Amino acid sequence: MEQMSISSLRQHFESSWQDFISTHYVYEGLLAEACLYALQGAGKRTRPILYMLFAQSFGKDLTQSQLMVPAFALEMIHTYSLVHDDLPIFDDDDMRRGRPTVHVKYDQATALLVGDALLSDAWALLSGEFCQESLDRDGIAQRMQMIRALSLAVGSHGMVQGQMLDHMWTNKPGYSQMDLQALHQKKTGDLIAAACKMGSLAAGANSELVTVAELFGSKIGLAFQVIDDLLDGKAGTGKSQGKDKEQGKLTFLQTMSYDRASAYAKELTDEALSLLTKWPVACDALMTFVQSLLGRTY
Repeated sequence: MEQMSISSLRQHFESSWQDFISTHYVYEGLLAEACLYALQGAGKRTRPILYMLFAQSFGKDLTQSQLMVPAFALEMIHTYSLVHDDLPIFDDDDMRRGRPTVHVKYDQATALLVGDALLSDAWALLSGEFCQESLDRDGIAQRMQMIRALSLAVGSHGMVQGQMLDHMWTNKPGYSQMDLQALHQKKTGDLIAAACKMGSLAAGANSELVTVAELFGSKIGLAFQVIDDLLDGKAGTGKSQGKDKEQGKLTFLQTMSYDRASAYAKELTDEALSLLTKWPVACDALMTFVQSLLGRTY
């Protein structure tokens, strides 16, 4: 089957995503309203798009609804992490994706519960709930692999540990380059790596290629965070300008110059792209998308 372009993938995700969230979060009450508000924010969709690019690399048809479920779960978990990061006990931010953050729009308790709900709903979705899926034995085994990969990337050994390190090193001296790398690899890199791994699992790749995809995602995830740090002082990103510097966050600009950090992001991206020489099928769209992340402005 002919591969979809990046713009087509993005359009397909957005239409499928809006259909899903508007159908699932229709019950009455403040929680559903606040969950829907959080999920309706216009994001970059980097994680679901990376998943989709890997999933289609072996000719998988992404118009099949069950192939979109992992993309939805990734976006739900990413959104939950943003809702919690923005809380006053962490980053205390009042803008996200160009709109008031959930705790500003509603209140802190609601934001906390929104994050809890989205994380839990993502696991239910992946396990076959909400979309009325009928998975065969192979489909169930594949989902179990995805759940395992995603839970490891998100939990106490992954993203949440990264959030803990972020909290620990805010306005603290004595950090090393290793501390900086560990913080951002876990907080940002692990979820992006999981997206690539899940896409390769959906594609039916063998274990060696799944490992390649995960390593690819780890490098792209770290490069993604370096660019995020470079954008902290710029307007028009959808987030509060200069917030990381103001709060004393441990970012790459505390250990590198702006130019060196830019070069480091390119080095990581080049290393990731070199891994795709091991991929047995053409992946031009994936390469184009990853290169575009270096030049992003939000």
